[in-house]
Amino acid sequence: MVAIEADRCAIAQLRSTVNSLLQVRNFEAIVTVREIRSEIRNLRTESQHILEHLFGRQENK
Repeated sequence: MVAIEADRCAIAQLRSTVNSLLQVRNFEAIVTVREIRSEIRNLRTESQHILEHLFGRQENK
C-alpha cells in the first residue's frame, strides 16, 4: 500500500512538472510569434519607406 501511494504521489508530481513545462513552452511560443509579427511590421514599414523614396524620386525626374 505504501509503495502504491508513493507511486501515485510521484505520478502527480510528474504530471504537475509536465504541465508547468508545457505552460512555459506555450509562453515561449507566444513570445516568439509576437516577435515575428513585430519584425514583419517593421519590415513592412521599411519597405513602404523605400517604395515612397523610390517612387518619389522618379516623380521628380
